[in-house]
Amino acid sequence: MPNKYPMRRIVIFFSLLFIGLGVFAQSKHKQDSISKNQLAPKVIADSLKVKPEADTSKRGTHKKLLMAKDTLSLSDYMMSVERVNDNLNSIRDSTNLSFKVVGMSRRIGEITDDVSIIRNYIRGRNTVVNIKNLYLYQNLVSNLDNENDRIQVYINALYNRVYHAKLSLKTVLSDSVFSRLYADNTLRNTFDKRLLRLERKWVRADSTTRSNIDSLNSLKVKLADNSMNLSSMLNMMDSRLDRAGRQLFGPEVSYLWQFGDKEKKANVQSTKTLSVLGNERNAIGYYFSQTSGERTIVLVLGILLFIWLFLKRNLVKAISEQKESYSFLHLQYLNNHPVLSILILLLCLMPFFDAYAPTSYIAIEHVLLLAASSVVFFKKRNYAFGLGWLALVILFVADVLTYLSMEPTFVARAWLLAIYVGSIIFSYRFYRNLDDQTPYYKWIKKAAIIGMVLLVLGILCNIFGRFSLSGFFGIAAIFAVTQAAILPVFIDVVIELILLQLQSSRLRKGINKPFDCSSVIKKVKGPLFIVAILLWAIMLTSNLNIYHSISSSLADLLTTTRTIGSISYKLISVLWFFLIIWVAHTLQRLVGFLFGETGIETDDISSASKEKHSRLLITKLLVLVGGYLLAVAASGLPIDKLTIVL
Repeated sequence: MPNKYPMRRIVIFFSLLFIGLGVFAQSKHKQDSISKNQLAPKVIADSLKVKPEADTSKRGTHKKLLMAKDTLSLSDYMMSVERVNDNLNSIRDSTNLSFKVVGMSRRIGEITDDVSIIRNYIRGRNTVVNIKNLYLYQNLVSNLDNENDRIQVYINALYNRVYHAKLSLKTVLSDSVFSRLYADNTLRNTFDKRLLRLERKWVRADSTTRSNIDSLNSLKVKLADNSMNLSSMLNMMDSRLDRAGRQLFGPEVSYLWQFGDKEKKANVQSTKTLSVLGNERNAIGYYFSQTSGERTIVLVLGILLFIWLFLKRNLVKAISEQKESYSFLHLQYLNNHPVLSILILLLCLMPFFDAYAPTSYIAIEHVLLLAASSVVFFKKRNYAFGLGWLALVILFVADVLTYLSMEPTFVARAWLLAIYVGSIIFSYRFYRNLDDQTPYYKWIKKAAIIGMVLLVLGILCNIFGRFSLSGFFGIAAIFAVTQAAILPVFIDVVIELILLQLQSSRLRKGINKPFDCSSVIKKVKGPLFIVAILLWAIMLTSNLNIYHSISSSLADLLTTTRTIGSISYKLISVLWFFLIIWVAHTLQRLVGFLFGETGIETDDISSASKEKHSRLLITKLLVLVGGYLLAVAASGLPIDKLTIVL
């Protein structure tokens, strides 16, 4: 049956079609509008992206979030903005590099330059074995390696901190409340200025972080290169020292009576290699630049001593003019040669700082010490002693110049042999001229015997072709004799400084009567003699090139951990304990001398008020107790367990 209403059905069909298309288009438009509103500026868009939910079964959670969105207030959004701002500030602070990094960067470059300098210095090959300079460079390279490791640890820790800040920067804007705020046009307009500042701060923090990470990566690469080069140089120096040791005790040249081919080859080779003086000059320059701290200590001590001497100039002048009135002080040096006495004192202390110094540098210092001492000796000692001393000084200079400037030719070896024979003759005369009146004559005699034995060994090594070993023995021998003669002056000058300060303090108190110096001298002479022996031993072992081996073995012995039952200890801790206590006892004695007390109780109490005497006793007690506390701390014992005993 034909349809009566064909047009009505067509109209209804197209009407429904248009309505469906309209509804679909409207929903699509709303989705596009929402997606456009959620786009942040390109700089921080990645931080605000919300990942689509993979699990469609958690619709209840979405409903809760929508409900939470409806309940958020402007204060919640404000707190979210402040929270993000605080996090950005924290990240900015974490990524900032201090000026210390700038200094470390400069120091890394200096280490790189030092490595290149040392490598150039040790490339030269000479006929004479110079173990002392090898030990010097090995010690300096070891110090550079330790410093490079310390900087590397600091830079790695700083890099980890900055990298952690970079990771935090990616998530700092992922706060759920802040994301909703940023996605809503109306809310974003409300906080427009604050959001703009946050965007700029984020961009700056991101740029700074990237730049700092690049800088730290560059420093890490340089540190790694330095570490590799320093390790390679240490291995190379160990190998060279092993070869030098074998060469030193082996026949470097032929026997003295077999002059011929080896000496001629040495003459040809010497024109192709760096001169010994050139190497010594380079070593002195580099050593001086790397040990400025030690020079500063000595310089400051010298300035303080000369200032003290300037303040006491009137008393020194009075003692020089009124020798009979001040004869009880028994001054021999400060009253006649005050400036030279201070200079001798400072130069005698140099072995504590120059154990690894080049031979030429130590020789220059010792020549200055010999010159200052010669002026004092010529006015104090007899004529025969003065001539013998002058001969030893001249022989020392000739020995050093011969050893450092000449190749082991027949002429040089014969000349060195003559120097050693002359040194033995004048050392023996020096030994015979010592009498019981000479201070510390027993020690000086033993040093003279050691020096003559070393000279004999030097002659034998020279004859049998061990030229370098002969040079070590010769220089060490003359050092041993001359330094042993000078160190008593060092002891007497320090004692005279204490006596002069003691007399000055007594005069300031109004006490002008003489006092017995023997008790003061007795208390300070023992510690000073120990210091003098230590100085002499350091210089002797340094000139014999065995100081490094002895100090390394001693360090291993003292730093090895030992266990007795449940107690673990190190010998260095025990040594520090007794050493600090000994120093504390010595200092508490010196405190009284510096403030005018002689140590004789009846004299001090009668000459000074009881109040000042009590203050001095309290000061001594504080020094002593402080020394014991420091000794306990240095020993490694926990102070809290000894509180009751202390």
